[in-house]
Amino acid sequence: MKKYIILLLILVLSFIFGMTTGCNNKNTPTPVPITHIISPLDVCGILISNGITQVSPILSDHIYSLPSKEWVQTTFVKDYHNLLVSMKSENYVAEENDCDKFSTLAYAFAHILHHNTIDKIEKTGLAVGELWYSPDTGGGHAINIMIVYETNNYNVIFFEPQNQTIINLSTKEKESCSFLLF
Repeated sequence: MKKYIILLLILVLSFIFGMTTGCNNKNTPTPVPITHIISPLDVCGILISNGITQVSPILSDHIYSLPSKEWVQTTFVKDYHNLLVSMKSENYVAEENDCDKFSTLAYAFAHILHHNTIDKIEKTGLAVGELWYSPDTGGGHAINIMIVYETNNYNVIFFEPQNQTIINLSTKEKESCSFLLF
Protein backbone atom coordinates (compact mmCIF):
# COMPACT_ATOMS: atom_id res chain seq x y z
CA MET A 1 0.00 0.00 0.00
CA LYS A 2 2.81 2.39 0.92
CA LYS A 3 4.52 1.78 -2.45
CA TYR A 4 1.23 2.53 -4.23
CA ILE A 5 0.83 5.87 -2.44
CA ILE A 6 4.43 6.87 -3.22
CA LEU A 7 3.95 5.93 -6.89
CA LEU A 8 0.70 7.88 -6.95
CA LEU A 9 2.40 10.98 -5.54
CA ILE A 10 5.23 10.70 -8.07
CA LEU A 11 2.69 10.54 -10.89
CA VAL A 12 0.80 13.54 -9.54
CA LEU A 13 4.00 15.57 -9.15
CA SER A 14 5.10 14.60 -12.65
CA PHE A 15 1.76 15.77 -13.98
CA ILE A 16 1.92 19.08 -12.13
CA PHE A 17 5.50 19.88 -13.08
CA GLY A 18 4.86 18.78 -16.65
CA MET A 19 1.82 21.03 -16.84
CA THR A 20 3.50 24.10 -15.41
CA THR A 21 6.28 24.38 -17.99
CA GLY A 22 5.78 27.16 -20.51
CA CYS A 23 4.21 30.56 -20.02
CA ASN A 24 1.12 30.02 -22.15
CA ASN A 25 0.17 26.51 -21.11
CA LYS A 26 -3.65 26.40 -20.86
CA ASN A 27 -3.55 23.28 -18.67
CA THR A 28 -1.69 24.87 -15.76
CA PRO A 29 -3.59 24.10 -12.54
CA THR A 30 -4.96 27.18 -10.86
CA PRO A 31 -3.87 27.78 -7.27
CA VAL A 32 -6.37 27.35 -4.46
CA PRO A 33 -8.05 30.63 -3.47
CA ILE A 34 -8.21 30.62 0.34
CA THR A 35 -11.25 32.14 2.02
CA HIS A 36 -10.69 31.34 5.72
CA ILE A 37 -8.57 29.28 8.11
CA ILE A 38 -9.77 27.01 10.92
CA SER A 39 -8.29 24.88 13.71
CA PRO A 40 -8.65 21.10 14.14
CA LEU A 41 -11.20 21.80 16.89
CA ASP A 42 -13.16 23.90 14.38
CA VAL A 43 -13.00 21.00 11.89
CA CYS A 44 -14.56 18.68 14.49
CA GLY A 45 -17.30 21.17 15.32
CA ILE A 46 -18.14 21.75 11.65
CA LEU A 47 -18.27 18.01 10.99
CA ILE A 48 -20.57 17.42 13.96
CA SER A 49 -22.86 20.31 12.97
CA ASN A 50 -23.09 18.74 9.50
CA GLY A 51 -24.13 15.31 10.79
CA ILE A 52 -20.77 13.51 10.78
CA THR A 53 -20.86 12.29 14.35
CA GLN A 54 -19.93 8.60 14.41
CA VAL A 55 -16.26 8.70 13.42
CA SER A 56 -13.17 10.25 14.97
CA PRO A 57 -11.40 12.10 12.16
CA ILE A 58 -7.66 11.82 11.67
CA LEU A 59 -6.52 15.44 11.68
CA SER A 60 -2.99 15.62 10.34
CA ASP A 61 -2.48 19.40 10.39
CA HIS A 62 -2.50 22.12 13.06
CA ILE A 63 -4.41 24.65 10.97
CA TYR A 64 -6.51 24.36 7.82
CA SER A 65 -7.13 26.73 4.94
CA LEU A 66 -10.56 26.53 3.34
CA PRO A 67 -11.00 26.43 -0.42
CA SER A 68 -13.92 28.25 -1.98
CA LYS A 69 -16.87 26.18 -3.20
CA GLU A 70 -16.56 27.91 -6.57
CA TRP A 71 -12.94 26.73 -6.88
CA VAL A 72 -13.97 23.16 -6.04
CA GLN A 73 -16.85 23.14 -8.55
CA THR A 74 -14.92 24.66 -11.43
CA THR A 75 -11.13 24.76 -11.30
CA PHE A 76 -10.51 21.69 -9.15
CA VAL A 77 -13.01 19.55 -11.06
CA LYS A 78 -11.43 20.52 -14.40
CA ASP A 79 -7.82 20.08 -13.27
CA TYR A 80 -8.54 16.78 -11.51
CA HIS A 81 -10.32 15.46 -14.61
CA ASN A 82 -7.33 16.51 -16.76
CA LEU A 83 -5.03 14.67 -14.35
CA LEU A 84 -7.09 11.47 -14.65
CA VAL A 85 -7.12 11.70 -18.45
CA SER A 86 -3.38 12.40 -18.66
CA MET A 87 -2.68 9.31 -16.54
CA LYS A 88 -5.21 7.21 -18.50
CA SER A 89 -6.93 6.51 -15.19
CA GLU A 90 -10.40 7.99 -15.63
CA ASN A 91 -12.14 4.59 -15.80
CA TYR A 92 -13.18 2.45 -12.86
CA VAL A 93 -11.55 -0.98 -12.63
CA ALA A 94 -12.55 -3.12 -9.64
CA GLU A 95 -9.83 -3.27 -6.98
CA GLU A 96 -7.06 -1.73 -9.13
CA ASN A 97 -8.67 1.63 -9.94
CA ASP A 98 -11.68 1.84 -7.68
CA CYS A 99 -13.22 4.35 -5.30
CA ASP A 100 -10.46 4.41 -2.69
CA LYS A 101 -7.80 5.02 -5.36
CA PHE A 102 -9.85 7.86 -6.89
CA SER A 103 -10.43 9.49 -3.48
CA THR A 104 -6.76 9.14 -2.46
CA LEU A 105 -5.63 10.76 -5.72
CA ALA A 106 -8.13 13.64 -5.42
CA TYR A 107 -7.04 14.19 -1.79
CA ALA A 108 -3.34 14.27 -2.73
CA PHE A 109 -3.93 16.43 -5.81
CA ALA A 110 -5.88 19.08 -3.87
CA HIS A 111 -3.13 19.27 -1.25
CA ILE A 112 -0.42 19.57 -3.90
CA LEU A 113 -2.34 22.41 -5.56
CA HIS A 114 -2.53 24.09 -2.16
CA HIS A 115 1.20 23.60 -1.60
CA ASN A 116 1.91 25.22 -4.98
CA THR A 117 -0.30 28.24 -4.28
CA ILE A 118 2.05 31.23 -4.17
CA ASP A 119 0.05 33.56 -1.93
CA LYS A 120 -1.32 30.95 0.49
CA ILE A 121 -1.17 31.31 4.24
CA GLU A 122 2.05 29.50 5.10
CA LYS A 123 2.10 26.31 7.16
CA THR A 124 -1.55 25.42 6.67
CA GLY A 125 -3.14 22.24 5.45
CA LEU A 126 -6.16 22.28 3.17
CA ALA A 127 -9.61 21.34 4.52
CA VAL A 128 -9.95 18.52 1.98
CA GLY A 129 -10.23 14.98 3.23
CA GLU A 130 -10.94 11.40 2.34
CA LEU A 131 -14.12 9.79 3.70
CA TRP A 132 -15.24 6.16 3.66
CA TYR A 133 -18.89 5.34 4.34
CA SER A 134 -21.72 2.88 3.65
CA PRO A 135 -24.07 4.09 0.90
CA ASP A 136 -27.80 3.59 1.36
CA THR A 137 -27.59 1.18 -1.59
CA GLY A 138 -25.21 -1.08 0.37
CA GLY A 139 -21.52 -1.89 0.36
CA GLY A 140 -18.76 0.59 1.11
CA HIS A 141 -17.58 3.65 -0.77
CA ALA A 142 -14.77 6.23 -0.61
CA ILE A 143 -15.20 9.87 -1.60
CA ASN A 144 -13.75 13.25 -0.65
CA ILE A 145 -15.03 15.75 1.86
CA MET A 146 -14.24 19.46 1.80
CA ILE A 147 -14.99 22.24 4.24
CA VAL A 148 -15.74 25.52 2.48
CA TYR A 149 -16.85 28.96 3.64
CA GLU A 150 -19.74 30.57 1.81
CA THR A 151 -22.39 33.13 2.66
CA ASN A 152 -21.11 33.65 6.22
CA ASN A 153 -21.30 29.93 6.94
CA TYR A 154 -18.98 26.92 7.08
CA ASN A 155 -20.28 24.12 4.88
CA VAL A 156 -19.26 20.55 4.20
CA ILE A 157 -19.40 19.36 0.62
CA PHE A 158 -18.93 15.82 -0.64
CA PHE A 159 -16.97 15.25 -3.85
CA GLU A 160 -17.39 12.08 -5.90
CA PRO A 161 -13.93 11.72 -7.48
CA GLN A 162 -14.96 9.03 -9.97
CA ASN A 163 -17.24 11.38 -11.91
CA GLN A 164 -15.99 14.72 -10.53
CA THR A 165 -19.31 15.89 -9.07
CA ILE A 166 -20.58 17.33 -5.80
CA ILE A 167 -22.98 14.86 -4.18
CA ASN A 168 -25.30 14.80 -1.18
CA LEU A 169 -25.19 12.17 1.55
CA SER A 170 -28.26 11.09 3.49
CA THR A 171 -28.30 11.33 7.28
CA LYS A 172 -27.79 7.56 7.46
CA GLU A 173 -24.81 7.75 5.09
CA LYS A 174 -23.20 10.54 7.14
CA GLU A 175 -23.65 8.48 10.30
CA SER A 176 -22.08 5.43 8.62
CA CYS A 177 -18.63 7.02 8.13
CA SER A 178 -15.91 4.56 9.07
CA PHE A 179 -12.78 6.48 8.04
CA LEU A 180 -12.13 10.20 7.78
CA LEU A 181 -8.74 11.79 7.10
CA PHE A 182 -8.03 15.52 6.84
